[in-house]
Amino acid sequence: MDDRLTKSDWIDHGLRTLARQGAGGLKVGPMAAKLKVSRGSFYWHFRDIADFRAHVLRSWQARSTDQVIADLEAAKGQPDRLKHLLRRAFATKRTLERAIRSWAAQDKQAAKAVASVDA
Repeated sequence: MDDRLTKSDWIDHGLRTLARQGAGGLKVGPMAAKLKVSRGSFYWHFRDIADFRAHVLRSWQARSTDQVIADLEAAKGQPDRLKHLLRRAFATKRTLERAIRSWAAQDKQAAKAVASVDA
């Protein structure tokens, strides 16, 4: 990767890291090294690791709720809308979901995000 990572690049990398390593993997130094950029790239986009983690959680929330709702709305009127929803639910890898829920057992912000998605 080049030095011009976007905020979205960092968040996407955070979600991948979370799925592979759990919340303990969300550390600036190792993530920057994996992306082959300086730590300054991280701090250009985020105040600190807590800010980054909040963005990661918001992104997961949006993907788990808003995006699903938008996809279902796009399929409105189609007779197999429920099949579409079930196919989507069972086609995705569950590693990120498990990592988020494990994180929620130890972190209040993650627990709030999970509760919001579940509601």
